[in-house]
Amino acid sequence: MTRYVVSFLLESLVMGAIIFVFLAFSALFLKTFSAKLRYAIWMVFLAGLLIPMNQLFSGGFIAVPLSYEIRPQYAVSKASLSNESPARENFARESTTAVAERDTSSRRVASPVVIFIIVWGIVAAMIFTYQIWQYFRFVGIIRRWSEPVKNETVLSVFQSVREEKGLGNKKIGLRICEFVSSPLLTGLLTPVVVLPKKHFEADELDLIFRHELIHYKRHDLFVKLLSVITVSIHWFNPIVYWMYVVMQEDGEASCDEAVLQDIGRENKQFYAELMIKMIGGKNIVNTTLSTCYHVGKKSVKRRLDAIMDTTQTLRKPAYAVFIMFAVMTISSRFVFRFTVQGDITSYEPFEATKDIALDRAKEIAVSAVGGGEVARFEIRHDESGKLYHYKIIIVYDGYMYDVDVDGFDGGIKKIETKPIIRVDQNADNAAETIGIDVSSSIAVEIAGGGVVTENRLEYLPREGIQVYHIHVADGQHEYCVKIEVTTGAVHTFEVRHKP
Repeated sequence: MTRYVVSFLLESLVMGAIIFVFLAFSALFLKTFSAKLRYAIWMVFLAGLLIPMNQLFSGGFIAVPLSYEIRPQYAVSKASLSNESPARENFARESTTAVAERDTSSRRVASPVVIFIIVWGIVAAMIFTYQIWQYFRFVGIIRRWSEPVKNETVLSVFQSVREEKGLGNKKIGLRICEFVSSPLLTGLLTPVVVLPKKHFEADELDLIFRHELIHYKRHDLFVKLLSVITVSIHWFNPIVYWMYVVMQEDGEASCDEAVLQDIGRENKQFYAELMIKMIGGKNIVNTTLSTCYHVGKKSVKRRLDAIMDTTQTLRKPAYAVFIMFAVMTISSRFVFRFTVQGDITSYEPFEATKDIALDRAKEIAVSAVGGGEVARFEIRHDESGKLYHYKIIIVYDGYMYDVDVDGFDGGIKKIETKPIIRVDQNADNAAETIGIDVSSSIAVEIAGGGVVTENRLEYLPREGIQVYHIHVADGQHEYCVKIEVTTGAVHTFEVRHKP
């Protein structure tokens, strides 16, 4: 869990830095590149903030060490490891009372990770709930205080623009409301264009409908919903709020560009005058999940400057800029990698006068990596034959951990981690997706080498799942591994000594 939380925070931090670079770039080259380019790059950033891609890759050039507090909790494997070494009888076990006392004390103080998740979840839910409540409240007001447009001229212009945009068969409502001062598009599932209670000429209506229907064709309402989700998830990152505001402005500006392409830039003065006409009046617009012909005087001023500007935007370099920021977004997933290699300095071994037992070594190893199941173990000795350390292999959350536990005092000597082969969990036919070859590779990886002697599909009626039942043999042992078909997770692992 710690790895996921740290990964989430680092992803937000790196994406915030990339967004800041883009904001600075936009400020310097605002008139050089089109609003359409800027809006497309915002789409890439939305994907980067919403998709936790860092969990899909294990690479990274900056190592982030993760340490875990040693707690006397032991996740027992689903399969009992048979034929454990008889040397375990020669070692003293830590008393059950001491374990219970430490386990009780460890529950008194909540983990910082758990506290963060609770606080983050509550704030994220509050922000998202408030925005959705505002949206439904706004839609309710529109339904109550608006009425369908009945003017034949307005309906004729609306239908003409719809057909020109290829939307003649789409169900898009048209209403008029006295509580809005600017035309807008709202309704995620039942889209409707809302006009203010003002008189518009036919040519003005043509521009208004072009603007709002471009929003509809680009699915900007759903983009706004994704923006709200992004702000709710990354509420602790101030750059994301800044991104949200600028992104909405670029979205409106890119619609302006599209309208001017339709009507010709020679008509830009008429279009600018229409925008000025919208300023003022009472307004109840919920711009969070609604488009708006204008959002504030400052936003209108910037859009007017862009409309009246005569500077030619660059097209070919625009592709290079888009690719550059897309590559930066993807590359951000390879900045950090997580490792728990090396000694865990925060661990304080318990007092012991005799060598620890194997079960206790397993407890320490599993707690050190934060959970998981023991896949296999070895007892390593020094040259004199005296117990040196336990080498314990743990499978947890898609990773294999190689943990060395000191056989005398229980200290962690080393932890190394390695990702296990991942599989597609959303495939329609999981058995064909994983395949015998992949499942065999996973089994050999878990067993630490050997030859696959048998691999067959098996159904477990109690759990209601399919598994690959795989036998792996080496010189001294035979390993029985069951791997879940749908996830590739190790279901059962048994070690059998050859006669």
